[in-house]
Amino acid sequence: MRRKSLRLPLCCLMMATLLGCIDSKTPDLYSVLFSQPPLLYQQGVYADGALIGAVVSTEAGVGNAVKIAISIQDEFKSMMTTHTVFYVSKGRLNRSTVDSFGGDLAYDTPILGFGSKLSMTLFKMKTLLTRSSAVAGRQAKFLSGQMGSASF
Repeated sequence: MRRKSLRLPLCCLMMATLLGCIDSKTPDLYSVLFSQPPLLYQQGVYADGALIGAVVSTEAGVGNAVKIAISIQDEFKSMMTTHTVFYVSKGRLNRSTVDSFGGDLAYDTPILGFGSKLSMTLFKMKTLLTRSSAVAGRQAKFLSGQMGSASF
């Protein structure tokens, strides 16, 4: 008797999903990793002064490592490439680049974040003779390891 009582709700749920009444797609989020907690006062994500997305969540990791999940508006997703980094300025999360070119960025690829524009500039100077995006990628992956069991 109990099995029959579950058939109708399950059938309705399957039909609603198949007909598109329920959106099972999760939002596409990027993970920005910081070695120290950033001082963010606004939930927007910016590029060249324009609002391109939003901060969705913040998660503390081992030590001072912090992961910030961000969503990017569809019309700006082409800006998210392998040479993308983020820095904090005036309490806002800002997009920048560390190399002159980069390929498409997968959602599960960690992105390196800097607590200030100065720390990003110093990083660029320090890695001047190497591909900065490769170094940034390695450092972001290291920080993702400090996030423990957090998935990307």
